[in-house]
Amino acid sequence: MTELENRLGVLRNQTIAATYVAGEAKKESEAGKLFYRCALDDLKIIRSQQDVHTMILSEHSQLLEGLTTTVEGHTVKLDGLAETVEGHTVKLDGLAETVEGHTVKLDGLATTVQDLAVTVEGHTVKLDALTTTVEGHTVKLDALTTTVQDLAVTVDGHTATLEQHTKILGDHSKKFDEHTGILNGHTVALDEILRIVRKLD
Repeated sequence: MTELENRLGVLRNQTIAATYVAGEAKKESEAGKLFYRCALDDLKIIRSQQDVHTMILSEHSQLLEGLTTTVEGHTVKLDGLAETVEGHTVKLDGLAETVEGHTVKLDGLATTVQDLAVTVEGHTVKLDALTTTVEGHTVKLDALTTTVQDLAVTVDGHTATLEQHTKILGDHSKKFDEHTGILNGHTVALDEILRIVRKLD
């Protein structure tokens, strides 16, 4: 039971108690009126029998009238209190309906939150699966990186070898050019010799 429900229960109990007091007061008022009427009848009988008691009965009558006025005033106040209590009862009933409406809304919100929780759990499962996949990709990329690094080392070695071969070929080209110059010189000399030999013939 919530604090609001406890307060509503206390207010309703107070309303019931006030209504009961108002009812009892009304009963006492009716009893006082009945008593007053009976007293007036008695006074008429007494006046007809004893004139001596007229003054005393008149004073009693005034007292009873004052009491009646007081009782009537109390009755009016109690009637007003009863109306106020009834108004409080109506307000409490309206408040109870409002609380029930809030309860329905809260139940709906709780259902929505539960559905959202289920969705989030599903996302968590998907994210876990995605994380596993990404971790697998990371392992593969690490292996590929190692392979590429090894390949780079091999290529660097090939590059060094090619540079060495290029240098050797450059040296060979120079020697070939030198040999070509020598052969050209020999060719010129042979041509001169052949020319001289032809003249001799």
